[in-house]
Amino acid sequence: MEKGVGLRVLLSPLLAIALTSPSGLAQENASKLLKDFEKRFPPTKKNSAAEEVERLSIALGIDWAPRSKGRHPSEEDSARYNAAGFNTWLDAQVTTPDESIAAAPPQMIAFLEERQAALWQLTRRLERDTPSWNYDSRTFSSPRADLLPTLKVQRLLLSAALCEERSARHVEAGRLLEAAWSLQQFLGGRPDLPSQMFAIAMEKSLVGALRKISEPSSGWLHRVSSARPWKALIDSYANEPLVVRAGGADEGDTVLFDPLVRGWRSIAEKLRRRGPCRAARLSADEFWKPIDDELRRAAKRGKGDRSMVSKASESISSVTYFQTLRRGARLAVDRELTARILALRQTRAADPEGRWPVRLLGARSRVCPEALYEYQTRDEQMMVRFKGDVTAPDPPALVLSLSFEVGSPAATPEPMTKTGPTGQRWR
Repeated sequence: MEKGVGLRVLLSPLLAIALTSPSGLAQENASKLLKDFEKRFPPTKKNSAAEEVERLSIALGIDWAPRSKGRHPSEEDSARYNAAGFNTWLDAQVTTPDESIAAAPPQMIAFLEERQAALWQLTRRLERDTPSWNYDSRTFSSPRADLLPTLKVQRLLLSAALCEERSARHVEAGRLLEAAWSLQQFLGGRPDLPSQMFAIAMEKSLVGALRKISEPSSGWLHRVSSARPWKALIDSYANEPLVVRAGGADEGDTVLFDPLVRGWRSIAEKLRRRGPCRAARLSADEFWKPIDDELRRAAKRGKGDRSMVSKASESISSVTYFQTLRRGARLAVDRELTARILALRQTRAADPEGRWPVRLLGARSRVCPEALYEYQTRDEQMMVRFKGDVTAPDPPALVLSLSFEVGSPAATPEPMTKTGPTGQRWR
């Protein structure tokens, strides 16, 4: 799990201070920007699928509203979920550079066995509908109540999927993976950086698990070939001053709103031009330069005193934005490598003799055009590796391997004695 994603980024409160200073800056421009922003991102309401996800999560020991007066998991159920070790075990599996899946700890197996009914009800609902929770950028606050529980549910689903895959129950593994995908879709369309930080964390675990699934449905190749997560992250940078202003900054004249809008948009445009690999190699000073330049120009034009500009500039020393950029860039490469793995598996499945392709179709990376992919195959073995420079984020971010191998001896599933509602066993 990528720790720290539940904390609101440090810059926004300081931006709010900067945006509340009086000035004669034209209100029309700010008002138009905010109206356009609110039209593009109208409020959303919790749907029935989200309500059922919350209800079923209670039986899984996951609490969506610990401070509310509604239903909550028992202390025992919550303790059992925590003791199952989903986070540690899942991270260990998705970071190995091959198809191997280790045995799950006994506490996890026992948890999954005892709660099969709730887990499969949850899976069926997520297969039918995509959940959506309340969201209104005008009342934005952090941490969002729907983010941490969603992350917990997703990691449970992915862990269960890998347990099924290890037992050669490929259909069940695919269904659980599909449910995990459905669960996280509500985050992709949100305009704020914290939501995109969670989306990156969830997508990272999902594509890592997908690499281990030997028979994923054909639709996954299209999903992981999309550049949507990278574009959504870049858009969230451009949206940042609008999110802050819409969420409670001063509604009157402002001194730094226009410079900050221009600065954030310049950052976003720079990142779009550079692409993930080159963007990840930016230093912190290079990343923040467009905003620094705009703040200095604002001070020279007399838009507020220099101490106000200095305070806003100092607040931009937060590493949250910068490290999130590197996480998003690495995810773009992770997704492309996963797409290569899926394409190779599909080609092999279509071959009458079940052989791996002789060569990789299109060795150059589309995500990072300066990089290539290396591919080797021999008999039943296959190796594909990204050969490029994409700077990894700092710990404790989850980092997937840039290479993947197929053909190592498969683990032997352990027999289980308990069966679920469908008469099928967890292993």
